Amino acid sequence: MFQVYIEIEDANDCVPLTLESSYSGHISENSPGGRFVLQLQAEDADRKPTKIFYKILPGESSDLFHINSSTGKCNYYGTIFRLILSSTVM
Repeated sequence: MFQVYIEIEDANDCVPLTLESSYSGHISENSPGGRFVLQLQAEDADRKPTKIFYKILPGESSDLFHINSSTGKCNYYGTIFRLILSSTVM
């Protein structure tokens, strides 16, 4: 199991909110790279239509993941071993 910490940065009056209170994804050990993990979704009441940008912050395992900056779809690349992956920040 891995944990993803989500930080939301606000650029105006209303803080963007995720559509779910938590998100989870599953990656089996030694799964092939490029596998879809999860999709983050957020809305910002200040902007209609909502325009949210997603990014993965540098961290212990951040190089194993890629997030589409406009859709929030997160994939992982590389080989994940239980001892390496504990958590990452998005």
